[in-house]
Amino acid sequence: MSTMTRRTPHEKNSSQGVPPTGLGRFARAAVLLVALVCGAGATLFASAASAADCTGAPLFITDKCTDPRFKNPQIDLVEQRATPVPHTFMHGSFPGTDARFAFYFPPAEQYEGRFILGPTHQLTNNENGRDPRFAFASGAYLVASNLGGSENPLLPLPIGAADTSIRGYRVNTEAARFSRTVAQDFYANTHGKRHRPYGYIYGGSGGSYMTICALQQTKGIWDGGVPFISANHMATPYTYNVRILVLRLSGIRASTSSRP
Repeated sequence: MSTMTRRTPHEKNSSQGVPPTGLGRFARAAVLLVALVCGAGATLFASAASAADCTGAPLFITDKCTDPRFKNPQIDLVEQRATPVPHTFMHGSFPGTDARFAFYFPPAEQYEGRFILGPTHQLTNNENGRDPRFAFASGAYLVASNLGGSENPLLPLPIGAADTSIRGYRVNTEAARFSRTVAQDFYANTHGKRHRPYGYIYGGSGGSYMTICALQQTKGIWDGGVPFISANHMATPYTYNVRILVLRLSGIRASTSSRP
């Protein structure tokens, strides 16, 4: 039995096909859980041999090189979760760092060959407890990270005191890269071991700049991104002041909007 797979224009023009089929909801995940119980959890889905280290200042990451700090990712937890909707949750880390990540995989029949990371923001630095329903409804699995944790603390530090590229795009990008390897194995029976999930990132306010950085400072990792409500010195006159002007021109006072 086949299922309909939605494609964006970009995905339709790509040569990377994803054959749709139907598989039992948690069959693949059951194999992974057995591996964990048998002691394979520490290196389950260990990344392939590292490519050459990426270079540049700020670091420029491509699909041909790896981040010299955040590499050799490993999965340390795989479990089935029923809320808010059924899915397979995987948690992992980059050894020797405080960077953590998580993948939220929908049942195979919901997966359409893509993933989403977002909404990303400098304050959403917890990979756990994310709601994957938007990603699942989009035919995607969800990727999340802690943005490096103590590797790049969010404090009012002097300029240059911390490497903002870590929080800005590096951990998100390497988590996204590794998610493809995991997804290729997880959905191998339905989409093929060599299928390449399309990857998208989005974020607002401070996250809009993180989205822009991810797209600007990488190549071959992301297939698209949506930065919105960019936080800049013109945000107030171009957004809030315009709304106030409309209210004035329409003869509506702001105070009336709060009346029952």
